[in-house]
Amino acid sequence: MNELNLNGIWQLAECEHSKTDGRGLAGAPPLEPMDAEVPGDVHAALFQAGRIKDPYYADNSKLCAWVAEKDWEYRTAFRVPDGFCREITELVFDGIDTYAEIFLNGEKIGEADNMFREFRFDVTEKIFREAENELIVRISSIKRAVERYPYQKYFACFNRQRVFARKAQCHFGWDWAPALPGTGIWRGVKLASKFAGEIESVAVRPQLDGNVAFFVKVDRRPQINGLDQSKDEVKIEAIPDELLITLEGHGERLESRTPVRGGKNFAVLKLADPKLWWPNGCGEPNLYSYSVALLRGGREIGRCGGTVGIREAELLQEPQPDGSFGFRFAINGRPVYCKGANWVPPDCFAGTIRRVKYERLIALAKSGNFNMLRVWGGGIYENDAFYELCDENGIMVWQDFMFACSDAPDDDWDFVRRVIPEAEYQVARLRNHPSIVYWCGGNEKTGSSGLKVSYGERLFHYFLRGVCGDLDGTRPYGAASPSAFSDLGNDQDSGDTHCNSLEASFKRGMTVFREEIEKLRPSFNSECAIQGPDRPRSVKRYIPEDRRWPLNDVWRFHYKDNPYNTLREDYLDLQKAMAAILFGEPTGMEDFLKKAMAAHAEILRAEAERQRARKWGSGGFMHWMFNDIWPTGTWASVDYYGLPKPAYYAVRRAFNPLLLSVQQLGGDVAVLLSNDLPESVSDTLECGLRTLGGDIVRKERIPFTLAGDSAARLASLGAAAGCPPDAYVFARLLGLGAGATFFPNLWRDVPWPDPGLSCEILSPTAVRLKALRYARMVNLNLPDDESALYSDNFFDMEAGEEKVVAVSSPAGASESGLRVGHWLTEWI
Repeated sequence: MNELNLNGIWQLAECEHSKTDGRGLAGAPPLEPMDAEVPGDVHAALFQAGRIKDPYYADNSKLCAWVAEKDWEYRTAFRVPDGFCREITELVFDGIDTYAEIFLNGEKIGEADNMFREFRFDVTEKIFREAENELIVRISSIKRAVERYPYQKYFACFNRQRVFARKAQCHFGWDWAPALPGTGIWRGVKLASKFAGEIESVAVRPQLDGNVAFFVKVDRRPQINGLDQSKDEVKIEAIPDELLITLEGHGERLESRTPVRGGKNFAVLKLADPKLWWPNGCGEPNLYSYSVALLRGGREIGRCGGTVGIREAELLQEPQPDGSFGFRFAINGRPVYCKGANWVPPDCFAGTIRRVKYERLIALAKSGNFNMLRVWGGGIYENDAFYELCDENGIMVWQDFMFACSDAPDDDWDFVRRVIPEAEYQVARLRNHPSIVYWCGGNEKTGSSGLKVSYGERLFHYFLRGVCGDLDGTRPYGAASPSAFSDLGNDQDSGDTHCNSLEASFKRGMTVFREEIEKLRPSFNSECAIQGPDRPRSVKRYIPEDRRWPLNDVWRFHYKDNPYNTLREDYLDLQKAMAAILFGEPTGMEDFLKKAMAAHAEILRAEAERQRARKWGSGGFMHWMFNDIWPTGTWASVDYYGLPKPAYYAVRRAFNPLLLSVQQLGGDVAVLLSNDLPESVSDTLECGLRTLGGDIVRKERIPFTLAGDSAARLASLGAAAGCPPDAYVFARLLGLGAGATFFPNLWRDVPWPDPGLSCEILSPTAVRLKALRYARMVNLNLPDDESALYSDNFFDMEAGEEKVVAVSSPAGASESGLRVGHWLTEWI
């Protein structure tokens, strides 16, 4: 196959019938055509051309609403190289957002109506082989497009009109995203020319014994002079083609040469010593490269390839001793406790997301001890780079289909007609990625959190399940998240659950959050949502200096709210109240951010530790959410700019393979150990009560042995009441080095001392810290390098403790460049 890449700089303009002056004023002078990058987005092009202000700064996005009300025209010209055209030539659009008409050389060649699928148009007889070709894509106003559907009888959170649009649902506004719907050519464009009978798709199905099956589909429609003649009366003559299949990696190279039998073909290669693909923390994510070449008369005319991992994925939903049903994943026959978070698109304008952003975020997920990310159903089927990086780093992917918090109008056949090709395209596109271990119908369909079920049951339970079974069949499928075997989809005693302590705790005054956490007993917590703001250095990038304190409407615009929650407070007031209750009344912007971030970190850590201690009553814990779509400060543990919050590091520690934790269980303070390692561990626990200055109030030592892949209570220390304000519970493993601290008293009542913290630069990549007294939330920052990564940050240190922290930064750590802070200092 020959391919001509049409990405690059196109010309963008408003369509003639929707000209404005950039403010939505009818009859105004038109905007001049401008350069626009493809893949890209109209908003990004307008900003680059100076036609709109930065939509992420202050409340500027309010001024961009007119963009969604207009029709836009992309235009480019290209020439076809000599000898390029074969028998069939197609224009291929990997993604158009969303409703568009496509014109080639003045002739309309087709339409697009779904952001989530490829569109191919046969231009064999329309392409100019010697003259310049003009390609135009006219994109309709998304606002007007969704209004034409009969949406009125369907339910949808935040925006009812969105239910028919096959477009990222969060683009219409969410409780963490602005109503700023992207629009444009958001994925690649190419001209492809091929011979008849070339490869259409390859499905690779590996087995643990080393057998790797290749199922190859080729286009066997008869072609005469480039025209499809697949009528019954046309005689099909067999083309003597061969498939050359190779599989290579880890010291083995296998090859198979097999004749093409028809449209469907298969071959099996057998690895002598298969190296399995394992999730992060369980082993190496071993990959093999493969290629499939089509030979005609001994000459190669087409090829495709990729990577594959030898792994099998299962979902185990088995009866438990307490009468519940478990929900846990097994990889290669070994149950794996899932640790991770929910993933949302890392930008409102999906066409602007580049590989470097994925690299940053997946690196943080891996170093954060994650082994799973859930691609949430209100966003997008992610770009290839995301799945490739998850394959390479051992990050399992729970893949939602793109439905969220609404009915799915499966009683409307036109809607189903658009969804089924989308599902077929995405399953075929993604099925060879070993990282993907679970297909899920979508997020919080009707019936998930209540008993009302309206529309969508056939789509989620039959249509999508059928597509996955037919085109894949190697992974489990679930109809929705949350899910349960009862009428209430969010029951905790089966399936996966979306639950947290936040609202129940806040209604009772917030100080009881540990009691509320203890009540949660989900079989699998796939969404644990706790809130917290961004760090000061990020906030200063999107909140104007004169609007940073007191909290105001610009903050509220970025922090959003959920009209369906049961609290009177909006998100900003909720965070401020949490900070005040747990850490003391904020006195300014930096103080508010410090205290609200600490509340976020402490509660989320406690949630994760509780479920880890319930292994295998709990099969996994994923927090809501990992990343942000724009500058905001609500649920994410890593902000829009890729800067980890204190909550990220708190969860990273809670996801350690060997987790020692101190928890309040009923009236008892307990020391627990969670072991994700396959082998047993033996050590001596030392635990007791200690003052901030380092004095031991009481101490005991307990030898123990804990089996692999298990969790247990190691010690009970009695009631939390009566602990002096300057004392805390400590626990440490004397041999293995793991440690934990626990404050029975609220942090606002603790008389934090000056920790006497010292820092020694060991090398550009390592620093050693020492605390004379208890140091609260020690943090390291390189002010001139936001990309710097730290092996730990925002951690506590006990009196006399030393800690070495690794630093990854092009500039390196130095006494003049590294800033070390703690609870009593200002943070950046």
